[in-house]
Amino acid sequence: MDHGISQVCWGRGKKKWKGEWEAKKLEGYRVKSIDITGFWRPKLQGKVNRLYNSTARRALPALIFGVMISSGEIGGKRVPLLKAIMRCTVGTKESEFRKKLLTETKKSLESDEVAVVDAGFTIREMLESGIDRFVLREAINCTVRRNEFPKRKEKGRPPEYGDIVRPLSRSYKGKRLEATTPDSSGRFLYSGRLICYQAWHNLVPRTTKVDTANRTYSIYVIQDPAYNTPLVLATVMTLQPETIYLVYLERWPVEPPPLASKQMIGLHRQFVHADEAC
Repeated sequence: MDHGISQVCWGRGKKKWKGEWEAKKLEGYRVKSIDITGFWRPKLQGKVNRLYNSTARRALPALIFGVMISSGEIGGKRVPLLKAIMRCTVGTKESEFRKKLLTETKKSLESDEVAVVDAGFTIREMLESGIDRFVLREAINCTVRRNEFPKRKEKGRPPEYGDIVRPLSRSYKGKRLEATTPDSSGRFLYSGRLICYQAWHNLVPRTTKVDTANRTYSIYVIQDPAYNTPLVLATVMTLQPETIYLVYLERWPVEPPPLASKQMIGLHRQFVHADEAC
């Protein structure tokens, strides 16, 4: 069995059914969402990897797949266009599989597409992948650094790292850690709601030393009154804050294809007969 990537040839993000399906565009960009999903097989021995399950709070045996979709709509309703499916071979570490999936994403990403991924990927993986256009959801407790030297102190060795940037305040060991003052902030209207945002620019991962050759990015904290938890989004692109938010919202159509397939084959109740049925 070929466990590599399978291209689903249903068009290249353009209309397929007599003008019914249309790609969603934001500031001229189409959205390509990438996700990793597990088809849980707790009783299958020797033919599966393990993937973290948030409900069980531990890694469980699973057949792991990477999924790519283009975001579009039919009649004003979101409908994903499945572009590719990639099987994670047995014995492959999850981190290695993420890198392979990002490599395939870079190869297939067209000049008017932006890749969107969830917090299962890291900002370092995205930067090292060489993908030119992406939006990544970060953890709400993330900390990063400026890619510029802080003011040098009178004593001591010259600094090698930039100042810490903490997008959201939090507590650590009983101590309150305040959020870093944003470089910019503002508001915009979306679906009748007033969305607030804050932004920090010229950033690098926390363990990265200051270097003009570093690939830098920006972080946006989006606070939508419809949700209790703010979104922390990282991107290398220069887009309007509202566009950054809307691009991430277009990631959700990547979820239904795996969920639907699990229902179709009875995996939601573990009623599976074939050895590798997923």
